[in-house]
Amino acid sequence: MAAQAVRAALESDAYVRNLISFKAHQLIRHRGFSRSDLEDVQQELAMALSKQAHHFEPSRGSLHTFADRVLGTAARMILRERRAQKRDAGGSVWSLETTILNADGGGPTQLGDALSDADQARRTGSGSAPSSDQEALKDDVAIVLGGLHPEVREVILKRRDNSEEVVARELGISRREYRKIRDSIRKRFEMHGFGNS
Repeated sequence: MAAQAVRAALESDAYVRNLISFKAHQLIRHRGFSRSDLEDVQQELAMALSKQAHHFEPSRGSLHTFADRVLGTAARMILRERRAQKRDAGGSVWSLETTILNADGGGPTQLGDALSDADQARRTGSGSAPSSDQEALKDDVAIVLGGLHPEVREVILKRRDNSEEVVARELGISRREYRKIRDSIRKRFEMHGFGNS
């Protein structure tokens, strides 16, 4: 009976559906995932909750608490598996000084010289995130900012261009008060998966 309640919640409970979506969005921000993985990750999380449904005991806690715990564990397992796959990819390691035949028939060249600018940027970490990832990040930040009190948002906007001291003075608050607001903003972003790796 309790297992049926969990499975029904997958389709009808807004909290559970939103939690699955939130956890999936958190996961795809990690290296090794892309925006196109979102639906697959959501399905994996929903399946994990469905498989664990028989463990739900209403006498020990609410359905939402159970879902939160199971989905948190499932998300960590998905991340761990993805990292393990990346480590065990089985690909050979080649030196960038390895001589290869040039693809356009121009004779031998070093592998490092054959890399495109995008490959070089990805290798060194100097490239910017793909625009779809940047858009997703902007959307996620907008969601967090939208949940903040307007006065707190004002602190963030003022801080972009000014020092801590200037912001506190402009808002008519002490620096200690400013730091409390800043710390509460950080905690809110961390709750939404920012700053966690």
